[in-house]
Amino acid sequence: MKNNMSDLSTFTGAPALVIDDDSASRELLIDLLHELGFKDITEKKSGPDAIAFLNENKHWRGIVLSDWNMPNMTGAELYAHLKKNNPEIPFIIVTGRNDEETVIHAKDNGIYAYILKPFSLAELERKVTKVSSNHSSFLFTSIDTESGTAAYTI
Repeated sequence: MKNNMSDLSTFTGAPALVIDDDSASRELLIDLLHELGFKDITEKKSGPDAIAFLNENKHWRGIVLSDWNMPNMTGAELYAHLKKNNPEIPFIIVTGRNDEETVIHAKDNGIYAYILKPFSLAELERKVTKVSSNHSSFLFTSIDTESGTAAYTI
């Protein structure tokens, strides 16, 4: 049976990386991802922490959800850094900002997926499914380059 790329269950076997400097926001997002079926979730409190994690786990293939407003590095700056090495990485900005300048800045920098806080579980599911479907080649790429097999199955 072939997986339906519009079905979230196709992607919940992939890991997720949640980046937010606010621990309550991180915990809420992680709880919602668990509710959607994600099991392998890593949390980081800053862009530099996320970059360090990804540098240590070079073959990691998953979806990234990042807050926009964080000290030291914004979510948009994090995305710009990540897309240099992984232009197909599924990336969602989670933000309370919905002004025209922010939307234009996001689109100008290649960020087309964002979730406006507060959000519902249904909205999170819709965005994660859409972004994962659009970047399935990244998620389904073999990540164990030495053996040619995936380190997890989707």
